[in-house]
Amino acid sequence: PRRLGRRAHGCAAPMSEQNSADPVAAIKQMQREDPNAKEQWWAYCESLGNGVRDPAKHPPAFLQTFISQYQSGVQFETPQTSGDFVQVFKELQKRSENFRASWASYCQSQGKGVNDPSKHNKEYMVSFIDQLCRMSNMHMGIPIGGWGAPPAKRPRLGVMEGPMLPRGPPMMPMMPIMGGKGKGGCGGGCGGLSA
Repeated sequence: PRRLGRRAHGCAAPMSEQNSADPVAAIKQMQREDPNAKEQWWAYCESLGNGVRDPAKHPPAFLQTFISQYQSGVQFETPQTSGDFVQVFKELQKRSENFRASWASYCQSQGKGVNDPSKHNKEYMVSFIDQLCRMSNMHMGIPIGGWGAPPAKRPRLGVMEGPMLPRGPPMMPMMPIMGGKGKGGCGGGCGGLSA
């Protein structure tokens, strides 16, 4: 663990009086209210708690130590924090030409041309994945925020659209319904009327 300033990981205000007596509830509340506290709890458990994340399965002293260290600005890191991402990125670069090209392009524009995933932190790699997902969603027409988001406005179709023209299915497939099979001067689609 290393000590960072309070602002380094946005630690929340000290626990409320009611939770200070119950460190299990305090840890659960911290995880619900502060994503960084949750990440730090997981890192703390990985490095000192045998990977067990359930606060109820640890002694109160273990919980109190985490709470006091978190509130004083100590930040816990695990060797696997970005290591797993690095391995996945290296494997994807080997197996997918499209991934390799996208990663190289992203690193060129956002990462000073450094393509080696081990030279970047986890947040950088997640940012790349997030950009890939955004681009993919746009390409597939998925609204920003996913399918649960309100639908996007209907795109404008061009100059010919407006209140004067009917909306709905195109007229050409409806022409045979109007009559006129080969009669008239407009190829039979004018309902038998002569031009």
